[in-house]
Amino acid sequence: MALVLAKRCNAAAGHHKSARRVGLSAPMALLRPLQRTKAICGETRLALNADRPTASQIITMKKHYLTGIFDTDLKTFDVQVIQASHGNPVLVDFWADWCAPCIAIAPVLEKVIPSYNGKIMLARLEVDEGDNMKLAGHHKVRGFPTIMLFQNGEETARFSGSRPAPAIHHFIEQHTGLTPD
Repeated sequence: MALVLAKRCNAAAGHHKSARRVGLSAPMALLRPLQRTKAICGETRLALNADRPTASQIITMKKHYLTGIFDTDLKTFDVQVIQASHGNPVLVDFWADWCAPCIAIAPVLEKVIPSYNGKIMLARLEVDEGDNMKLAGHHKVRGFPTIMLFQNGEETARFSGSRPAPAIHHFIEQHTGLTPD
């Protein structure tokens, strides 16, 4: 699916509408449900189908995409993590709201990931929501938090427990070769 950008401009002869399709890279799969329309020379609005996320969900997705941090679940894991990891490495934080080390590592990860300027992404998966525990079982997660690194569609490394920022930077550099900007 491609974003369809439509532009309406006032012209001397009246209104005209032009549209062009824009291809998406793998990490942009997060924004696939979005259709952006430019109306009347620059006013932007979002056009959504009924089966698509709400506007506030899309705004949250865009915000997280820009920082490299987003929430995922059983339904979106394949696209948002596995497929997206073919473009950039993706860390997945398996966490639970009752888990003190999970709460401790969250702000550390939220500080570390943006320092890579989009070269690595962070997907947060709350295991107690819906059927997300099935993913934890599938990936043999035994404790929380567990941070898994996916590259080229496969898990390449993991660690469990809370760690300080320098240890997370070292983990990322060791397994991806990436350094913060």
